[in-house]
Amino acid sequence: MQENNKVRIQVAGASYTISTPEEKEYVEGLAQRLDKQLAALLENSPALSINDALILCSLQFLDNEQKANRSADRMRQQFSGYMDEIKQIQDNADSVKKENEQLRREILQLRVEMQHLKNASAKAEK
Repeated sequence: MQENNKVRIQVAGASYTISTPEEKEYVEGLAQRLDKQLAALLENSPALSINDALILCSLQFLDNEQKANRSADRMRQQFSGYMDEIKQIQDNADSVKKENEQLRREILQLRVEMQHLKNASAKAEK
């Protein structure tokens, strides 16, 4: 079981102690991002309450997460498509290799037959 870290952060002038399995620096970075976004919102819209600003920040973070998830899903689908194409190309390459080998054998056989015919023709001329 993973041990939780106790991390003390400050957001909008209030202190919080969070128990989390995440690294202290990571959680502090999140808190700093949130604090900066809140400060910017409150500076641009002084009529907002802290709760309103927190709701707007939450919506923005959720929107960003949703868009990132959709983007990741599209990338996974593209990757899957690329893997299917690679498989098809490999199958085609294997098929071409087999055909190439068959044609090489046929050419060799025809050369042998041609040599026999030349030898037979040379004997008949003598």
